[in-house]
Amino acid sequence: AALDKFAVPSDNPDALPLFSVILIDVGEEGGGLDTTSLRTLSFPVTIAVDPTRPDAADRARAFREAGFEVAMLVPPLVSGATASDVEVAFQGARAALPEAVAVVMPPDAPRAGDGQLAKHLVALAKPEGVGIVSPAGGLNPTARLAEAALVPHAEVWRVIDGDGARPEAIRRALDRAAFQATQDGSVVVLARTLPDSVTALFGWAAEPDKAVALAPLSAVARASVAVAEPEPEVAVVPEAPAAEERALPRVRGRASDGGGSGYSP
Repeated sequence: AALDKFAVPSDNPDALPLFSVILIDVGEEGGGLDTTSLRTLSFPVTIAVDPTRPDAADRARAFREAGFEVAMLVPPLVSGATASDVEVAFQGARAALPEAVAVVMPPDAPRAGDGQLAKHLVALAKPEGVGIVSPAGGLNPTARLAEAALVPHAEVWRVIDGDGARPEAIRRALDRAAFQATQDGSVVVLARTLPDSVTALFGWAAEPDKAVALAPLSAVARASVAVAEPEPEVAVVPEAPAAEERALPRVRGRASDGGGSGYSP
């Protein structure tokens, strides 16, 4: 299973709430940091790569060599794509990013709430051992179907660097997300590899005495399955009755005035 094979180990000796950051690699052409700069991050993040990029494999390899988990963004699909279309796109993404631990559906994805797409993705992810990440809120068919199929999954609580947010606003969003983690036991946030986003994240992560544990995405996804799996039923074998309970009461005849008989103590 890809999630088990390529997950980065997570250390949480104090059993703190888990805080996972997914960074979408927008590339230098999208205003993002280059792979050399991103490799200097000193805390766990999971980097989501667009599998349709010509250099997707090279970028993913660089991140993996630096010790980060890699995920793949959901390949772009047109409205009305069939199950066969989704399978071809999914398998193409897996071929480009074979060490991806999960498929990530950003909140702004055109078909983020599409139940049919969710159904196809869950069916494809399960045999591959790949986790699924979807936006929180609403009915979220992806999370619901993944939970029912026992596919490791996580929900993105917030995109912390939307609408050109400055570092100060991003750090406030991180604080709010940390509080949410203390309420729910874990949280997943999404950001892009923009300089302001990474700078804010770097500064926030360096602050001491956090009430959360920074963890790769795999730690949160695995926990979803651990919670969903039912406890095994234990057969209850009735105890054999004690020897004195098995013994039948002795019946003795006793002469009475009326000549009858009865139980004698």
